Amino acid sequence: MRGEFVKVQQGSRLLRSAVGFGAGGTKLETRVEVYDLAQNSTTPFLTFSTTGGSGAEPGAILAVSADPLQIAIGGVTGAAHGLSEDTKRTAREITAEFSDYMYKRGWISEDQWIKPKHERAGDMW
Repeated sequence: MRGEFVKVQQGSRLLRSAVGFGAGGTKLETRVEVYDLAQNSTTPFLTFSTTGGSGAEPGAILAVSADPLQIAIGGVTGAAHGLSEDTKRTAREITAEFSDYMYKRGWISEDQWIKPKHERAGDMW
């Protein structure tokens, strides 16, 4: 397997926690190639891309609560949804894509299958 980071945008933790709704958002895009080294080590048998970023949650400034503690907690959790969460999500997406490929070929059973969030329409690149 070989992967490439196409885009890594860290964003602004301060804007994510204070404003939210995509302000200061992160962006992580990858391209993945999977090879069968026993058959052909120069041509991938599966290629796909992943993309994602921090969500559009409200920040502390725009929170709809009168409780200052709840606003502070909401702002802090908004800041936490950065590249660390993006990398975890990307790893889950890659695992699901490969699992889906194996399931559709009968290599794994349905109970082992991890269904990807979005159906892939052939190779993405």
